[in-house]
Amino acid sequence: MSITKRISTDLVASIGNSHLMQLTGDVMDTLISNTSESEVLKSVPVLGTCVALYKETKSIQHYLFTKKIYTFLTQLHDLNANEVYDMVYEIDNGTHKVQERLGEVLIGLIDRSDNIIITAYIAQLFRCYILKRISLDDFLEGARILNNISIKSLHSFLSISDWSKIDEIDCHDFYRVGLVDKLDIKEVKKYDGYLNKYYPVGALYNRLSPLGKILYECLASIPVNSEQSISIRITNLE
Repeated sequence: MSITKRISTDLVASIGNSHLMQLTGDVMDTLISNTSESEVLKSVPVLGTCVALYKETKSIQHYLFTKKIYTFLTQLHDLNANEVYDMVYEIDNGTHKVQERLGEVLIGLIDRSDNIIITAYIAQLFRCYILKRISLDDFLEGARILNNISIKSLHSFLSISDWSKIDEIDCHDFYRVGLVDKLDIKEVKKYDGYLNKYYPVGALYNRLSPLGKILYECLASIPVNSEQSISIRITNLE
């Protein structure tokens, strides 16, 4: 089995693992230097695999990847692991099968994330999918957006409290990644059911996109502090 397939398989097996709560502080220092954590590594397969890979290669890339994997899992430790596994199995083998196995897709998304804050948001979006609040396609497209937007722009987007004033906001970055659409007056008629007489025909203005609405509803209430490091804990959405 290739290392990618092994990590993706181990990742799925590790989601919802309560042993993650035994880890505090800097996860890499804790796992590498403290032999008492060996039982945690055995209990959380993907961490054991990633830490072993880092120890073998001493690669900074593997170091950062392990931290992102840990961050992803800490956001999901309280999910029912059996329910998660059943849902992933259904995706990998059922009618909603994605091009690659979901574990490999998750690994790719985590690897592409710029930092652990984005990784944490991807995990919370995945939580919304597991809890059946969004579709698989919404999760995959939403994660793509998260990996293409800066932390600063994402926090600006999630901090907006009044979307009725969207035309007063600089939406350039939001439009670029698909969080906001630019609509003309004819498209607005389809959205609102009436023609807005205050805009001339053909005028462009901003509108929260369907995916933008999903990300805002899933993530805006989550208090992520960009100054925190690997010890991030995000409040449960429920």
